[in-house]
Amino acid sequence: MLIREPTLADVDRIADVHTRARASYYQTGGLLADSTADPAGADHRREAWTRAVESPDRTIYCAVIDDQVVGAVAMGPALAPDGTAAAQLFQIHVDPPSWGRGIGTRLHATFLTYLHRTNHPAGLLEVWQRNTRALLFYAHHGWSPTGTNRPGPHQSTYLHMHLQAP
Repeated sequence: MLIREPTLADVDRIADVHTRARASYYQTGGLLADSTADPAGADHRREAWTRAVESPDRTIYCAVIDDQVVGAVAMGPALAPDGTAAAQLFQIHVDPPSWGRGIGTRLHATFLTYLHRTNHPAGLLEVWQRNTRALLFYAHHGWSPTGTNRPGPHQSTYLHMHLQAP
């Protein structure tokens, strides 16, 4: 597996991985497949990944196996609620057929390297409360809930989590 910076040529595959991962965790969390299969949403994700890859404020990496993008991570600077500098882990996505192969852990390690390289003392993220797989993943990697959240789909929330830089 290779972790590398993506090019614009990778954006469609990254957006496809994001779309499949998103559909899987939302459906596992109880949302109907129809609510996760909106074609406009897939177009929006492609546009958002294009902006992220081109942005000087975002750092993006993708995981590649046999010349196929199988995962991606997006990160950048953030401001913690207490006003301290932090790095935001915006998203990690791994193609569902590749789950359990250590790809997410490698992408997370890339975020930890980013924390050190940019001298950020902490990381922040938010995760859908019904995404139990992600919650377990982040807890395993040392993240803890901050006690704050924001509204999510279908009477759920997105939980905010914090990681002190190791």
